[in-house]
Amino acid sequence: MGFIKAIFYLLILGIIVAGGYWLYGAYSTNGDAPYWAELNSNLPDPLRKFSCEQIKKRVPGHVESCD
Repeated sequence: MGFIKAIFYLLILGIIVAGGYWLYGAYSTNGDAPYWAELNSNLPDPLRKFSCEQIKKRVPGHVESCD
């Protein structure tokens, strides 16, 4: 049972880290960070649109990962 809990906690930690990195990318990068662009391209449309809107507000011009 301890092994299953450990796997579950690692999975939850991975989700939190990925979500934190996505928020970091949405609020502080210009959208060209390679890992953020890859993560953003795999998200559902509402989350992808939200992050692209946040980046376009801060960085004028073309953002490749939002096309």
